[in-house]
Amino acid sequence: MSGRTARNITGRIVIVGRLVLETPAHFGNGDVVGVTDMPLLRDPRDGVTPLLTGASIAGALRSHLREIERGYGEEAQEKDLAEQLFGRLDKKSTLQSWLLVDDALGVSTGFELRDGVAIDTATRTAEDKKKFDIELLAAGTAFDIRLEFLETKDNRDLLPGLATTLDGLTRGQIGLGQRKRRGYGRCRITEWRVRRYNLTKPEGLLTWLDDDGKAEKRGDDIFALLDVSQGPSDKRNWFRIEATFGLPNSLLIRSSSGEPGSPDMLHLKSRRRGELHPIVPGTSLAGAVRSRAFRIAKTVLGQDEAQKLIDSMFGHMDEEGASPHTKLSAADRPKPVGSRVVTEESLVSGSRDMVESRVKIDRFTGGAFPTALFSEQPVFGGAEAEVKLTLTLRNPKETEMGLLLLVLKDLWTGDLPLGGESSVGSGPAGGSKRQSSQPHSRSGDHMGIGRRQRWRSDLWRERPSLDARRFRGRIVATQEGSMNKQYWQPIAQEKLADFQGAPRDWLTEKMTEKMPWLLVHADDGVIWGRREQNQTIVLSSDLDDMKSQYPVIAVELRAQTVQQARIFGPEGELLLWREGMTFRGRSIMDGEAVPDSAWHEQQILWGTTSRQEQGFTLLQEGQQGLLHAVPLDVPARRRAALTVRHYIVSDEQGRAAIVLSRLFDLGLLKSQKGG
Repeated sequence: MSGRTARNITGRIVIVGRLVLETPAHFGNGDVVGVTDMPLLRDPRDGVTPLLTGASIAGALRSHLREIERGYGEEAQEKDLAEQLFGRLDKKSTLQSWLLVDDALGVSTGFELRDGVAIDTATRTAEDKKKFDIELLAAGTAFDIRLEFLETKDNRDLLPGLATTLDGLTRGQIGLGQRKRRGYGRCRITEWRVRRYNLTKPEGLLTWLDDDGKAEKRGDDIFALLDVSQGPSDKRNWFRIEATFGLPNSLLIRSSSGEPGSPDMLHLKSRRRGELHPIVPGTSLAGAVRSRAFRIAKTVLGQDEAQKLIDSMFGHMDEEGASPHTKLSAADRPKPVGSRVVTEESLVSGSRDMVESRVKIDRFTGGAFPTALFSEQPVFGGAEAEVKLTLTLRNPKETEMGLLLLVLKDLWTGDLPLGGESSVGSGPAGGSKRQSSQPHSRSGDHMGIGRRQRWRSDLWRERPSLDARRFRGRIVATQEGSMNKQYWQPIAQEKLADFQGAPRDWLTEKMTEKMPWLLVHADDGVIWGRREQNQTIVLSSDLDDMKSQYPVIAVELRAQTVQQARIFGPEGELLLWREGMTFRGRSIMDGEAVPDSAWHEQQILWGTTSRQEQGFTLLQEGQQGLLHAVPLDVPARRRAALTVRHYIVSDEQGRAAIVLSRLFDLGLLKSQKGG
């Protein structure tokens, strides 16, 4: 006993709660030999009952408290509550944990076996020898966890830290097991049971030995149960996007039922409340988002800089520090880190199952390939089908937030596939036509997630300029009918009557030196225009040589086919849109200076320079892709871009919302590296 100091424990606080999995979880046993590549940890006494070790629970609780105190990715300091409560071991000193965490046996609702595969970003096909399977506990599996806090007269100041970390379980903010940042291991405790034992008295010691629960307190507010008013301030910074999409056609993320007579491929389903539901797993969403984010970043920054950005957001991967996109030198390879982008597992609601048959075609004969008939069962949507996708970026930077929003736009417009069979129409988030307040969506009959219904992004960070209060902003897409009228004014109906009779004359009259640009969306295409110094306008359909070679740009300006027209420039914007057989309009005239409540964003226009004529540049996306002629001289290897002004308002609670956007200018992309 020499050299050891008694802990002088005066009491024990026993805390019990039923932890229920909200998404499947993997608590691995570390074995590499077995029927699966990643088997579950089970109770060795029967080899069946799921086991959740106390070390796993304690590690997750400690990590959550450290992130609350220090922020994501920051090292804990010796005096932090996380170090004092859970103990520390270093070369200078050793402190034993004041919190005892027991192993927990689970009551399983079933098991799932999922396949995983690495995707080659260049070919968008599976990489060779990169397939694996993982065994999961089904959602709904429950564990009765038990913790015991050793109380002394000197350590009661640790109770706020204990209450804070347990509150993370109440709120569902703590994940357990592997691949937590891809949606696995979401869990929650809905009720706590707390018992206090006074060990300074014999009766208190006896009730603790008997595990007497007569004086037990129950509830969901762990702060109240532990007699704690509040915990440490939250230092975490995060940015979250929640987007709800419709499902107009089908979606297929492959799995196998393993049942005889079932289709060869089924859409992945997971058990919730005893029933199987189609899902979009966080792994599939993360893979698609990472691939598209890299593609966007490479366009602007070049390959090496883009790779560093993507690795810093999505984590380092592949053998010996290399990345699948590029082989960096040893000095340039980023330190292996986990992903800061967290994706959630999403349920697909309102869908139905349908089986369809397909056959492989012999490319030489053009006929069916022998023995190559197969069936698949995607989920098909409709008017009521939808799926909500959630992404969270930890420690966000403005560049990274903007990149994720660009990826969201590609999902929204149908340009980014999710799931398999995308080359034959399944999987892309094809958009459908929307109301005139958001008229730029791409329409079509693609299969997959589509028709953006609503989206929002949350930004939470400490802002000293707001008296060090925790600031939580929200960006919400709204229709123009509900926008703040301090920014825009309606155009009287009688002033729009002349537009239907002579649209070109009406637009010429409204365009000014500081509002020189015209963008028209019609049923048969896009029309660009520019005001000349002699106060006339030139349209893309006026370019005789160009439209003779490319008839697709020869779209005549006719009121009967116009869906929307915008006159814009630094001084303001005038917007017209069709409503039935008539037009409505609004104007924003706020001048060139940027208001305090606004910010500018450049949006790259589709296409690269093909040819020029009369100050217009034909932009072409691929050999057979989109063609349009912008009223601008765009040099080779440069990109044209629209500058958009966003207007923001904040309420008394600090919630900020983009309530309106307008086109501000047309020009070249300001910053472009790597070609």
